[in-house]
Amino acid sequence: MKLSLEVGYGLVALVDQEHGGQLLARVRALRSSLALQLGFIVPSVHITDNARLKAREYVVSLRGVEIARWEMHEDHLLAISSDAAPPPLAGTATREPAFGVSALWIIPGLHNEALAKGYAVVDQTSVLATHLAEVIKQHASELLTRQEAKRLLDRLAESHPKLVEELVPKLLTLGEVHKVMQQLLREQVSSAISPPFSKLYWTPAG
Repeated sequence: MKLSLEVGYGLVALVDQEHGGQLLARVRALRSSLALQLGFIVPSVHITDNARLKAREYVVSLRGVEIARWEMHEDHLLAISSDAAPPPLAGTATREPAFGVSALWIIPGLHNEALAKGYAVVDQTSVLATHLAEVIKQHASELLTRQEAKRLLDRLAESHPKLVEELVPKLLTLGEVHKVMQQLLREQVSSAISPPFSKLYWTPAG
């Protein structure tokens, strides 16, 4: 399996649709959104539980190699502020996983107070989905397969047959085109993130 997400037993509820878990639906919508942003179909994400992880820990792996890991705080929301000196708010200090900024785990009862003080407040499904989306963007060049590159060329050939005919294989091989596409994806991945975080966090359209 190319792209996988493993969750500890304490996060299984986020995946379980029968008990209101929204993560599977978020990941499906996320893949559609990323396809528009990146220009190719992102591989499916294989989601499983892993008893060896901490209860509320999750790990993202690419071809069996870990590329991201984080741990949630039970029954808490994540409050994020773009201010250099955030307003005082009771909570447990942490680092938001997708963008690495300072954040606080807060109890749900502080939700309105956090909003009033200018924090973006997100639930744990949104935290995980946004982290996963950013990890996929960072590794987009590795996720673009040779087969997908060919599919993109075939689609281009439907509207611009002469262009593709002159390009492949006269000027470039499929392998070379694949490498060019991968390099373009590397150059488009940016670590320059601008606030507000309420607009950075990934949520499905609608």
